[in-house]
Order: sequence, then C-alpha cells, then structure tokens
Amino acid sequence: GASALTLKINFQGCPSVSTINVLLRNTSSPYAVVDSVSGIGGASSPCVINFTNAVDGTPYYVVVKSVNAVETWSSGFATFSGGAASYDFTSALSQAYLSNQILKLGIPSIYQGDANQDGFVNTADVILTYNNSAAFITSPSTDFNCDETTDLSDVSLAYNNATNFVQKKRP
Repeated sequence: GASALTLKINFQGCPSVSTINVLLRNTSSPYAVVDSVSGIGGASSPCVINFTNAVDGTPYYVVVKSVNAVETWSSGFATFSGGAASYDFTSALSQAYLSNQILKLGIPSIYQGDANQDGFVNTADVILTYNNSAAFITSPSTDFNCDETTDLSDVSLAYNNATNFVQKKRP
C-alpha cells in the first residue's frame, strides 16, 4: 500500500507547477533516503505524493528537489498516520530547515537558480544561465520563471541568489 503525503510548495520564480522529486529521509544521521518519488508540485497548490516505503508512526524529513531549485529540507518532520501525512512549506519561512526560503509575493518559496544542481547558486550557475540566454537555448535547468525562454530575467535571478550566497541547508 502507498502512503500519501500532501505537500504544498511554491517556487521563487516559477508561478506554475513543475516536476519535483520528493525524498523521505530518516531523522537521524546519516539521514538515509527511505523513499524517493517524482511528481508535480508548486504554485502553492497542494499535491499528493505517494510513497511505498513510508511507515506509519515514523517521522521523516521531507526533501524537495527540482531541476533548477535549491534542494530544500523540511525543518520539522512528516509522520504518517493511517497512510497519510502532510507538510506545508508555504505556511512560514521556518518550515524549511534554517528558514532556507524566500518570500515571493508574501509566500514562502523555494529558492531557484541552482542550474547545475551542486547545492550552491554561484558564478557557475550565472554563467550557465547567461550562456543559454545569449545562445537562445532554453533549458528547464536555466528557465527559472517557467516562461519557456532563458533570458535576462533568469540571469538576474541566478545573479541575485549567487550574490546572497544561497545554498542548500540540511541537518
């Protein structure tokens, strides 16, 4: 039987839903992955992610990944009961580990700009995004605002997050 996690997230630059990968991790070091499932999420809309390895009564960290987002860990735990649990990253910045989110239009949102998925938004991401923009190449990894064009607005997001040293934060 599957266990259903109702998850609510928002992305910094993308106003629509997109593909996400959601991991359940143990709450003690080394925080082993218990399950990993792909789904569609974002736009502050609840999505349901079904896990096959979740156990009722066991707390888990919830980790959200996306092709261009900064890996984001929950600050609290999701615990399944009767095969169901929920976690809402959009209710407060503090729902992410060490409040590693940004307010976008008043909604706590997952940082974007990590085009190469190394856990940091830095010069490498800015250059990758700029090069795609200059060559008129659109890639999900560099189209942060989901408008199907990598352009200077995407470069700007990556640059701003790089100058603010945005990176993944985990226990």
